[in-house]
Amino acid sequence: MKRFAIEFGAVLLLAAFMFFMLRDKGTTGVLPSEIEQKLTEAGLLEQMTKASDLTVKRNLGLDYEELGDFVYYSSPDFMEVRELLIIKTENDAIRQEAERIVRNRVEERRNVFESYGPEQFAMLGRAEIYVKDDYLVFIVADDPAAILSLIRREVEA
Repeated sequence: MKRFAIEFGAVLLLAAFMFFMLRDKGTTGVLPSEIEQKLTEAGLLEQMTKASDLTVKRNLGLDYEELGDFVYYSSPDFMEVRELLIIKTENDAIRQEAERIVRNRVEERRNVFESYGPEQFAMLGRAEIYVKDDYLVFIVADDPAAILSLIRREVEA
């Protein structure tokens, strides 16, 4: 009977340990869709449209099936540079690759718009790339600071 009690206690301790270690795995933090809702309510996405999964692949070269949770907005006019990408993934390699891609995108687009799109070029100069824990955020907008401020409040809450 004493041996049974010890074994049962050990199993309970192991189960409790596993529960506390695994309970929040993959579910911590706010989802990009929840951030999107807050940005929409604040009127910060009015000059962009939600883009399809294929647009993420076409514009950024990112495999949307590997990204995890994400939201992508872009300008409906191809002559404008507004974009918003919010990725939440536990995969560091994917997040790092996405960060490299968006940094390159800003530079490539600055080169394109430098000579004939001064407003768009200036907007690219204010682009924000924010990396925190499982999140990568890429913003090109008229007021990226306002968008980033709201996102930070949500992510860091």
